[in-house]
Amino acid sequence: MKILLVHNSGSRHLPSGEMRVVENEKRALQQRGIDVYLHVVYNDAFDSRNPFKLLKTGLNFFYSLMGRELLAKLLKQFQPDLVHFHSILPLLTPSVFHLCHQKNIPVLQTLHNFRWLCVEGGLYRDGHICRQCLNRYGWPGAWHGCAKNSRFISLLLFSINALYRRSGYLYRWVDKFIAVSEFVRDAYVQAGFPSEKIVLKYNGVTMPTQIEKPETKQGITFVGRLTKSKGTEILGQLFDRVKYPFNIIGSGPEEEKLKTICRQNNFNHVRFWGNLPSMETFEIIATSACVIIPSQCGETFSLVAGEALSQGTPIIVSAFGGPMELVEESGGGIIVDPQDINGFGDAIEKIMNSPILADRMGNAGQNFFQQNLSIKNTTDQLIKIYEQVIENKIKTD
Repeated sequence: MKILLVHNSGSRHLPSGEMRVVENEKRALQQRGIDVYLHVVYNDAFDSRNPFKLLKTGLNFFYSLMGRELLAKLLKQFQPDLVHFHSILPLLTPSVFHLCHQKNIPVLQTLHNFRWLCVEGGLYRDGHICRQCLNRYGWPGAWHGCAKNSRFISLLLFSINALYRRSGYLYRWVDKFIAVSEFVRDAYVQAGFPSEKIVLKYNGVTMPTQIEKPETKQGITFVGRLTKSKGTEILGQLFDRVKYPFNIIGSGPEEEKLKTICRQNNFNHVRFWGNLPSMETFEIIATSACVIIPSQCGETFSLVAGEALSQGTPIIVSAFGGPMELVEESGGGIIVDPQDINGFGDAIEKIMNSPILADRMGNAGQNFFQQNLSIKNTTDQLIKIYEQVIENKIKTD
């Protein structure tokens, strides 16, 4: 079996959960003897601040001839049995789906985000979770300029969603969609995607090493891009309430604001690590008493949550999205209302002051990881999906 993986990623200079998933799946498939080739297109050349480049991109936004030509070369070179797409916007566009359809090559797309439903991509607007766009092709988001704070870009995204979904081309050209959580699947079905076209498969979590469980886990850890949508407003308020060691791993536009809060208030218990290599991040997660994920947006899965569960570290998550689903299914943490600062503080205290509860959550999380999130099990699922999609394509020829 020959599989071509294609991904339109963000900047090559910024950490990306989607990119990590793509690379993890590639390695896992190769280790199983699958012939895999990965091609990544980065958005570094896309400058939303340059009106001339923006206009040029906009003209190709609906049907990218560049994307089609690129894929044609890849298909000729690799001759895959199936093409597995991850993200395709803004540089590839559904033109790549169309080419595969014309050549009768099976197409799979993983739904890492809500880009087909929400122009912002994360069900987020004005500091809180927003579901207004689900059944309206993203029109409210276009009106509010939710994508990169630009009405022009938002209107383009709305238009491409409306065009390919209302015409039915998207559902004809893509043989199967993979939802990375039940939360994602439900949202897409609610928005009108054919339920039979969507299969659930959690992202596989790769453990770089098995870290020996410490006698006592210490401190709280946050890992992620430091933006308001990821919950930096909650973090800033927790620093004053919680006096345990607090690890902040990651960077972003709200980083300096958080550091200023700590300097002005002498919050010496908070340590900013910046962006760390995966191994160092994993070690801190494994030795932490808990990991906090106070997202204010629609997280589709959360690799950080999966990594914490793999090491028996309880997670404290917002009551929305993929992380909440992982806690509900595993029992490996505590769920809190997204904007309830007292709720997050109470959850931290509960874990810190009850070792028996923390151990019970940690063991439950590890059991769930082994059964549902280990890269071995998720790769088994992915190979079966490939085989089924290829077989169904042959039957309909």
